[in-house]
Amino acid sequence: FAVLNTMMLTGRERTRDIGVMRALGFTNRVTASLLIGESLLLCAIGAAVAITMGLMFEGVIASSTAAILPGFAFDRSTLVLAGAIALGVGFVSGLLPGVRTSRMTTTQALQELA
Repeated sequence: FAVLNTMMLTGRERTRDIGVMRALGFTNRVTASLLIGESLLLCAIGAAVAITMGLMFEGVIASSTAAILPGFAFDRSTLVLAGAIALGVGFVSGLLPGVRTSRMTTTQALQELA
């Protein structure tokens, strides 16, 4: 929900910028793709940092919880699934503002309040 909220605000704040891009000749598809790509990048960076930190501290966590959770380890397929879920969330979160801005006309986008 945090990513969706961030992307909705980003889409709303950049409405005038998108209007200028449209006036310069950018298509609806390109402007929507930019918002979706930004959301994907945001989630991919977040997932990469989280997975890297998890792998870095896996040994520390395993040794400190050995009495409670013997044999603690991150399964690599779970990490891949977590990355895929993060990218899916990024795509869905960027899709709504991308579609919203692609449906606006150039005039509507330029008239939006900043």
